[in-house]
Amino acid sequence: MMNRLRTLFTNVPSPAAWARLGIGLLLLLLLSWLLNLIGVAPWQADFTFLLGLGAVAGLGTSIGEEALFRGILLRPSAEGRSGLVPAALSSLAFTLWHPLQTFLYDPLWQLYAWRWWFLGGSALLGFGCARLTQRTRSLWPAILLHLMVALGWKTLYGIPSCGLAPCMVPN
Repeated sequence: MMNRLRTLFTNVPSPAAWARLGIGLLLLLLLSWLLNLIGVAPWQADFTFLLGLGAVAGLGTSIGEEALFRGILLRPSAEGRSGLVPAALSSLAFTLWHPLQTFLYDPLWQLYAWRWWFLGGSALLGFGCARLTQRTRSLWPAILLHLMVALGWKTLYGIPSCGLAPCMVPN
């Protein structure tokens, strides 16, 4: 297990893989902007999370969760298999982990933890990170995707999360 984790942290994806990820992130931002424009998911931009240690805390969380859910729990698919089942199982564990955290401590985002759109978003993010890890044989693209989605969610939609920086909980 440690050798596999070490390999996933030391493999560096090709420039083409990074370019595809960048395009995917831009498409997610465009989708978010369009949902904001039509009023389905209005932005409530709050960039204070990025100040202080919020982005650093987000990076630490992304590295830790990707190491666990994609580095340790995601089993490599058998030769000739698609890897969809291991990716789905990794995504399921990742999705369930987020609301279950609210029983361990009181995160500021706990109001959202059991909502269908949060669980659906967590499932999609988990599945996307799993497939990225399977395709690139590296954790770094999944870490970047996880970080950018989390930072976007917290900054564009104003979801409360302090990381290690002081913050205010909205009414």
